[in-house]
Amino acid sequence: MLNRKIEWFKNINGKLMFLFSIMFAIYLISMPFALDDYWYSSMLYDYIEKQTEAIPLNEIFETWRYHWNTDNGRFANFFYVPFLIIPRWIGATLGSLCLVYFFYAGIRLFRFNWQNNGLVSVYVFMFSLMLPWYDSIFGLCYQFNYLFSTALSVFTIFFFIENCNSNECNIYKVLFVGILLGAWHEAFSIPLLIGIFFAIIFDRTYRTKSSFILLFFLSIGIVWLIVSPGFFHRFEDVSMKYPTDINKILYVLFLQPCFIIMIATILIVYIIKKRNILKNTLVIILFISAVSSVLIHIFSSRSPRAGWWGEFASILLII
Repeated sequence: MLNRKIEWFKNINGKLMFLFSIMFAIYLISMPFALDDYWYSSMLYDYIEKQTEAIPLNEIFETWRYHWNTDNGRFANFFYVPFLIIPRWIGATLGSLCLVYFFYAGIRLFRFNWQNNGLVSVYVFMFSLMLPWYDSIFGLCYQFNYLFSTALSVFTIFFFIENCNSNECNIYKVLFVGILLGAWHEAFSIPLLIGIFFAIIFDRTYRTKSSFILLFFLSIGIVWLIVSPGFFHRFEDVSMKYPTDINKILYVLFLQPCFIIMIATILIVYIIKKRNILKNTLVIILFISAVSSVLIHIFSSRSPRAGWWGEFASILLII
């Protein structure tokens, strides 16, 4: 095992990905609190500044209650709040581990010999420069909302591909994966739900009890998000501020360069090589979820991070 790891590191692609993993980890861990970190810590200010001995359980519950009613019910934010009262680097280290996981696991989804493939350099370039890192993703709140969500999404795709083509399934694993991703962040769980649904339609080998149970628990998680009073309050607020029109559609597409490149790549492959890559189950999941992500972005916020999953899925499809 050790020899395999040493051989992997000797490979130029292994060195490149290792180097960028370290750079991203340093970036995420060393940055200060930002934006929503201050909003979510407003009720925890006294404890954070004065470091009183008693853990502020009442303030944590009140923060949860306030954001459930006025913002959203994402599991991402429920798990995130307690990390505000401990050193920031602990939560950021978890965010870094999530990033390292989906950085490596994303490219391994397609099971090609990536160690000797020149496309890895393109992958690293697009991953580093074309995802909306500039939208304050280094903030601890956004790490829990976007980096954790991406890791969960990639893990769910792996889980579906490897386990849901059979009726034999561990109901507790499916429940855990489905509800956790479903309720973690709607901009990831809804596109994945739609992508997996279409994969089941087009690939009969995945029309199994396992697949339908996973869809069911994903839906339960999404329902949890929808019943939050803050969900509709936030949606109405965003709809009033940023009505969907041609200007917004063009603006969102401008923020999604990888999605545009991905569509062009699929068309070129189909026209020149006469090959329909959408027959592959994994490609169907990524493509449909990317399209769904862009549509959600168009009908919701103008923030670049709202289209994070669409861009990441598009990068994987391009590679």
